[in-house]
Amino acid sequence: MHYWIGTTFTIPAHQARNQGPKSIHDKTVIKNKTLFKSDVEYQLYHVKPQKNGEMVYHFKETVTGEDLQLQFETTKHADSYIAMATKDALPDYDAFHNRTGD
Repeated sequence: MHYWIGTTFTIPAHQARNQGPKSIHDKTVIKNKTLFKSDVEYQLYHVKPQKNGEMVYHFKETVTGEDLQLQFETTKHADSYIAMATKDALPDYDAFHNRTGD
């Protein structure tokens, strides 16, 4: 898990927010890249596991307090989604663990 509770990030201005359904599995979300608003700072404030094994991530806009909830299959999937939206490069944790034997 790369993005922890309390992590803040801002989506670059060129990313457009999709106004459609808030499911990351929806084809329009994948086409439009992200459900986050551009030039808005978000804070991850809660991660809740679901009975089906998926995870619900709760974000809030730091200025308005507006809540955004997104459901992901795994924490790794959530990390990839957030990194894509913020244009962050994630470390290769699998390679690290393979090298260290953990």
